[in-house]
Amino acid sequence: ALHHIMEIYNHGIVTPARGGTASIIISMTTDDLDEINHGDHGDGSLFNNLYPTNTGYSLNLAEIMNLIAAKYDFAVLLDGETGQPLNVNRMQRSANLTQRIALFASELVCSAPNCDRPQLECEVHHLDPWIRGGLTNLVNLTHQCFNHHPRNDDTRTGVNGKGFMDRDPVTGRVGHYPVGGEGPVFNRSAAADSSGGAWARRKHHGPPPEPPTPPDPPGPEPDPGDEGRLF
Repeated sequence: ALHHIMEIYNHGIVTPARGGTASIIISMTTDDLDEINHGDHGDGSLFNNLYPTNTGYSLNLAEIMNLIAAKYDFAVLLDGETGQPLNVNRMQRSANLTQRIALFASELVCSAPNCDRPQLECEVHHLDPWIRGGLTNLVNLTHQCFNHHPRNDDTRTGVNGKGFMDRDPVTGRVGHYPVGGEGPVFNRSAAADSSGGAWARRKHHGPPPEPPTPPDPPGPEPDPGDEGRLF
């Protein structure tokens, strides 16, 4: 597809003043994205689907994933009923390849407490939600596995008993802030403790403190009938 675009440019069909000569525009619906987010069905059919582009050629999911390293994306908001475009924004929503490598080196696995899911089973999560203006830069990103990502409450209101992930202002490490509890709670799994970030913290600050021991459960209530008895 890129070769086709450059060939058109070389033949003078696209003027140099227009800009965006090598942009590839992919037409996908929210249903397509939901299907991708839910993963393959085991038969490889997900990678057989073709999505039209502005080049006249269609790309499958594997080819589209090769474009993730691009710095900027364009998002077009369409009206749900008529399909007419309402707004176009230029943004960097998806973490690029360099950012994903940096997150892997720092966190290695999902940052949720006690989780050891590898990066392959994780999505990149915006601590300050992208939909609320959060930027796609490293200080605002963390790994969240497919299990823990939906449990994050972006509104931070405690809805449905969900907590949220954020960066500890003291240590700079990402942790989980539970509803009504003290936070943050960090991932202390063996996999997380073997990450590059954990190695650097141990080297410069020593081993992390052990998590506090939970208090003993209360004993049984005394029998009211025992009052006044001598033993």
